Amino acid sequence: MKHLIFSLLVVLGLSVNSWAQFVTGTGFEDPGGVNARYIDGTPEHLTDHALDNHGGGQPIVDFTDVGGEIGFGSFFTETGSTAGLRDAGTGDFIGVSTADARTGSNSFRFSDPDGILTLTPDAIDISGEGAVRLTFWYLIKNATFESTDRFFANITVDGGTPTSLIDVQNSGGTDIEALADDTWRQIISPIISASANSVVLDFNVQFNSVSETLFLDDIEVNAIPEPATYALILGGLAIGVVIWKRRRS
Repeated sequence: MKHLIFSLLVVLGLSVNSWAQFVTGTGFEDPGGVNARYIDGTPEHLTDHALDNHGGGQPIVDFTDVGGEIGFGSFFTETGSTAGLRDAGTGDFIGVSTADARTGSNSFRFSDPDGILTLTPDAIDISGEGAVRLTFWYLIKNATFESTDRFFANITVDGGTPTSLIDVQNSGGTDIEALADDTWRQIISPIISASANSVVLDFNVQFNSVSETLFLDDIEVNAIPEPATYALILGGLAIGVVIWKRRRS
């Protein structure tokens, strides 16, 4: 029996590994990270605008896919603050960072944007991949948050209506402070139909203090098995059990 169960588990493990096929994603390793501040230009720091890379040792906020990890862009939406992404000329810790990471060396850091900082990975072509599921990991640093502080992420399939994957704020719904414990947490999307062609993710953070920090890492798209595949493996296990019982009798 032990040999039979072991063999079935080996087969099952190999099958599951082959089913969970990585399609694409990013761990923010390709752009390269730094533990430094991003200093926005003026007077655009007080306006809604796409962010550009500034060089000079500042973090990457815009990245073009070069055949490895997916690219991404960043956008700032002003909410009435006079600081924006400048903070008296010293800037803020946003962009690809080495300050923390779930895997590898880098993650994307959101800290004190004094507005809404949005990270949008490139649209992902999933045509021909079958059904897929998206996952990502986030970590919120231990801090005290105000009622306006918020983290929310959405997924949009084939240009349709965005679907919320997470939305936490310090007032109403899930208290963001309950998640601010320096722990990496995973978010898993609903299954996306095999008939879909593209998906777009957006990650949005509205913080207004340097102690309020969120890291994002390991965004992945994985193909998942069709129901028929599950039925096949379960059928194989059932046959294995029948064979074992017959041998015992």
